[in-house]
Amino acid sequence: MSEPLAPSPHLTRGGKTLAASSLVMTGLSPSGESWTDMVFPETGAYVVPDDLGLVDIDRAKDIGTYIEAGVWVQYPEAAGPLGGPGRVLDG
Repeated sequence: MSEPLAPSPHLTRGGKTLAASSLVMTGLSPSGESWTDMVFPETGAYVVPDDLGLVDIDRAKDIGTYIEAGVWVQYPEAAGPLGGPGRVLDG
């Protein structure tokens, strides 16, 4: 997994990136169209109002994928963000 271009304060304090997304949903295009109340006529990325990510549609496979960005960081036991015990944070 690649790290961000600019050093994150979380990473400079000893944190390790666990994941670069907080939500991934994949499903058939027709169910995505009814869920969003939109039509996806072609393969491509679509903006869905009030969502945080794009919906990627593949018409050849009739599948849509939605990925919501969010970095999950884990700290070593002795290097928590505030000097406390290590834990997983959504940041």
